[in-house]
Amino acid sequence: MSETLLKMMRSAGGISPSLLQCEPLWAAMLDACETWSNDVLGFEMKAQLGGRRQVTVKGAQSRIREKFGYVCLPSGIGGLRAISLSADLAERFVARRLKEDLSHIEIAPPLFLRLMCDKPMRRLMERLAQDVPAGPPLPDDFMVADPAGVPGGLDDGNALIAITVNLFAKGALEPTGNVQLYYNLEPLVAHAEQLKATKVETVKPRAAVNKTGLIKSIRCSNIGLDAVLAKLNLSVADCSGLQVGQIVPLEDAESGKLYVHAETLTGSAEIGSAELGNWKGQRAIKLTSPLRESFIQEISGA
Repeated sequence: MSETLLKMMRSAGGISPSLLQCEPLWAAMLDACETWSNDVLGFEMKAQLGGRRQVTVKGAQSRIREKFGYVCLPSGIGGLRAISLSADLAERFVARRLKEDLSHIEIAPPLFLRLMCDKPMRRLMERLAQDVPAGPPLPDDFMVADPAGVPGGLDDGNALIAITVNLFAKGALEPTGNVQLYYNLEPLVAHAEQLKATKVETVKPRAAVNKTGLIKSIRCSNIGLDAVLAKLNLSVADCSGLQVGQIVPLEDAESGKLYVHAETLTGSAEIGSAELGNWKGQRAIKLTSPLRESFIQEISGA
């Protein structure tokens, strides 16, 4: 592994750039959290990624104990190993569920809040397992449990990544709460690689350009030509004051000399010069200079 890649991984919390840059994975994760917040908690919230960092099992267990943490049982069956919910979000959900004032819920015992949040957290695990299928699918009878009652529930030798998802209420500038997701790193990386490979497979190759046919089509199309006697600049005030019969002097006009302009892809462009005359009883122009090389190249497809 190159020194540059190692430096990038250290600055990104030990996570490889390929995982960090897998936008479809992170978008699916945020969509799952927003859908869960709306459908299960009853709050319309916007999800944003917070921190993403590789953590040790000891570090993960410590972080989970600081919040309302839940581990997935049976352990080791999928990429998502545990979830923790911030206290303020748990209190808001329970207050809404019981139709109580938030101040009454804030003094409730933590065990009561945990029990009330068991079912919503199980629903979040189901949603994430469906939308971010990293690792084997969850069995129908999986459970969520207090990590305090499952000693060593995360200790299976696999590296873990802690992902913080901040949830913002409508119009809020600061997070209303957050959830932290703990994944086995290897299955999450594998899922990111699978998404990348799928994207490459679905990108259709561009059809080969038939240059001969394209040039023929260009030559058969119409193009506008203008014979210009002279150009002059007027102020907006002078231009708006022009009247019928008014004489406008053309100081730079040369007697009988015209400039030929063509409508190109980039706008009107001068392509040559000509002189005004008559041909078979009609007014006509005769070119007095060859066409500009840049114009010829544009219409020939060179």
